[in-house]
Amino acid sequence: MPPFDFVGPYELGEKLGQGGMGSVFRATHAKSKEKVAVKIIAAQVADEPRFRRRFDAEIKTLMSLQHPGIVKLIGFGEEHGQLFYSMELVEGESLQARIKRERKIAWRQCIDTAIEICTALKHAHDVGVIHRDLKPANLLINSDQNVKLVDFGIAKIFGDGQQTVVGSMLGTLDYMAPEQVDSSSITVRTDLYAVGSVMYAMLTGRPPFRGKNATQVLDMLKNQPPARLDLIDPDLPEPLIELVHELLEKEASKRPPTALSVAKRLKAMRAGLEKLESMRSDQTNALEELNQMPTSVGASHETEATMPPQNMPDSQQATSGTSPDTDITKNSLDSVTRFSGDSTLLGQSEIKESRTRVEAGKTSESIDPSRTQVAQTVVTASSSQDSFELAPELETHFQEAEVARQSAQLQKEEAETPRQFGQRMTILAMSSVLILGAGLFFYASKPPTADELYQQAIGENGSSAQRAFIKNFPEDLRRIEVEDRLMLGNLDAAVKRIGTQERIGVKELAAAEISFLNIFGSGGNGSNEQQAMRLQDWLSAFGRTNSDQEQQVLIELVRYELERLNSGRIDPRVDPQLRDLLADIEGVCKINDLEERRERLQAIINLFQDQAWAGPAIEAAAKHLKEIEDPNQAVDLGGQR
Repeated sequence: MPPFDFVGPYELGEKLGQGGMGSVFRATHAKSKEKVAVKIIAAQVADEPRFRRRFDAEIKTLMSLQHPGIVKLIGFGEEHGQLFYSMELVEGESLQARIKRERKIAWRQCIDTAIEICTALKHAHDVGVIHRDLKPANLLINSDQNVKLVDFGIAKIFGDGQQTVVGSMLGTLDYMAPEQVDSSSITVRTDLYAVGSVMYAMLTGRPPFRGKNATQVLDMLKNQPPARLDLIDPDLPEPLIELVHELLEKEASKRPPTALSVAKRLKAMRAGLEKLESMRSDQTNALEELNQMPTSVGASHETEATMPPQNMPDSQQATSGTSPDTDITKNSLDSVTRFSGDSTLLGQSEIKESRTRVEAGKTSESIDPSRTQVAQTVVTASSSQDSFELAPELETHFQEAEVARQSAQLQKEEAETPRQFGQRMTILAMSSVLILGAGLFFYASKPPTADELYQQAIGENGSSAQRAFIKNFPEDLRRIEVEDRLMLGNLDAAVKRIGTQERIGVKELAAAEISFLNIFGSGGNGSNEQQAMRLQDWLSAFGRTNSDQEQQVLIELVRYELERLNSGRIDPRVDPQLRDLLADIEGVCKINDLEERRERLQAIINLFQDQAWAGPAIEAAAKHLKEIEDPNQAVDLGGQR
């Protein structure tokens, strides 16, 4: 039973599965009646300090994945204090369930499944998303037997530390890459290692490493190669074995570079192996037919050769010019000729063997030399083809006039064909250029989608895209983030402009500009509360409605920044790690116990002072620490207080 009846707009139904990160339920949209799967995040996971801050941003990124091989993420939210997200409902079973039921998957099906996985991974990698937790349980097989990847990139939301999630460590280790154990750099090749592990499990019925406990599995994962596939199943194709073990290399640099390259190798491998099997099957069938040929020759013609015609006079039989041996030879050759129309893939050895058996009954006295010459030309073997061919008994040069005229006409048409072909190609090329130009014009004139405009808006120079996004998609959940980026960019530009004017003395600054520069010139000083108080004082002093145009711009920027600080929104341009650390420092500053506040700020400085990315956070922590040690320092830091 679900913990409650509804989450967001969805009515929950039966439970489809449960893991360390949460439970999945079948659900129905209350209004549209759309069937979906809803994953409710486990409380012990959602209560992690940084999890909620990452959840919204990462889920929005995953919603941009649009591929038939990836389970579509539909929405997300929070209900009854629990986080959840909804996704496409896949009716079928997981690859893990299929492996458990069938023990092993045939190598052909393994190749087909791996191609589908790599195609989906290629799409995700192209937009900068790495799965990080690829395993058979996250690969669903729908009713059309197509593979769909689920929980794509969710591992990143959980801080890349799924070892802390109850019940998920061993299942993850079975298919985890060595660099994930060492917390090394995670790249697209991390997913490719998991592809190799999944293929290994399909071919053998188990993952590459199995141990009694997690420690043993970790040791094997880092230090031991997996058992060779050809030792487990000698019938597996050698190219497939080599590719799987290449994907399972300990060093990421030794694995294939991209999912696209793996998919191409698998497709070429499949085509080559299928062609090889087809050739072997044709050869086997041809040899079976050839083995049956001697029996048919001997049985069908020996009786005819030994019995004279019933109605032929004795004198004619005596002078007919043939003997039983000659009839055997002739009839045998006829049999070989008839057989040659059906047989394929016969080698020179089989041809010679047939000729030897056919000529075994011949005698020099009973065979006419001219007939022998004709018989030898009947059975011919081509070294460049795999079948018998009939050769004409007589050669003629006669040709009818009508046939000659038709031949001449055909030659004339063939001579004109290249010129006509060139004309057609010219017309085709011109048509292609026109069609391409029309397509480009249509594409250029087509308004961008919300996702396309958002990607432009979060770029380094995306001010025009930011304004377009805010104007065209006011109801989009990402509008606030885009608006923050636009206004903060304008604020930085204003600070830079006023600072340059002060430095080169291009004009004398007004009091409002000097105060504005003092507040923002060094990136802000003190806590958010102190900064908000300074901004409020600035508005009280200079926020007049009858100010000139330049000051009105500053008033708008100060009001925006005051509203952002009061709402608790963090600068979206800040590195996520730095943003989290600044948020932690802000929380420490709210502790009433000064001694505890001092200890925690000093601990943060000690831990992160050697990290370049943490520079702004270390500076902020040091300023707060000075305020504690010398309350009068707040006057110097604040400028106004």
